[in-house]
Amino acid sequence: MLSFTITASSGGVNTPGFAVTDVPDDEPLNQGYLNLTVGNINDPGEFIDFQFSSLVVNLNGATGNGTGTFDGFSGVQLENLNSGTTADVNGVSYSPGVTGSYDVDLAGGGLDSGLLLEDGGAGRFYAGTWSVQVTIPAAPGSIALADFTDDTGDGSAKVSVTGAANTTYKLVEADDLDFSNPDQDPIGLTGATVGTKVGDTVTTDGSGNATVQFNLGNAKSATFLRAEETP
Repeated sequence: MLSFTITASSGGVNTPGFAVTDVPDDEPLNQGYLNLTVGNINDPGEFIDFQFSSLVVNLNGATGNGTGTFDGFSGVQLENLNSGTTADVNGVSYSPGVTGSYDVDLAGGGLDSGLLLEDGGAGRFYAGTWSVQVTIPAAPGSIALADFTDDTGDGSAKVSVTGAANTTYKLVEADDLDFSNPDQDPIGLTGATVGTKVGDTVTTDGSGNATVQFNLGNAKSATFLRAEETP
């Protein structure tokens, strides 16, 4: 579970089904947009500061028994822009010259530990979606998932699998950690950038690594994934 600290210029922050009215505050967030309760970021001095607070890793139905690291924010999609919008993201000014949405890649120069959105002096915007990267290391002899990224807009996702060398795995999705009634078994894979994709399975390389692409949709605020070795 990831928790973040949010600080806003005034009025708090809205996300679907979640509102911060006393800022700064520290609460777990659902996926969704980041917008001021008073509206778009469009006046001098308005900002939303979204910072990582804590990570709790739950393994095999237990609580807090795993370890992991929050690597940082890898991207953000700016929404509701007009053609003259100037937006400041983590101290960098963006003037896309487009209406609607614009994707900002935060991973090009290394992952950013936080997400600071500030009025850039023209136009309007808010954060429609954002992406983060988390690493959960593998225990000896186990299967681990790491470097998970998810676009909350179109549902596209990718994750790295670490297991045994030259071994075939599938991904399974469920609504809880019991996995007794999985939603997808296996998850349909759309590609593999490391390892070899065969249908909806992937075979790790000689170091036991694979990275696969898939789509989880955008209807859920939370879901659970695990990798399983196939016969």
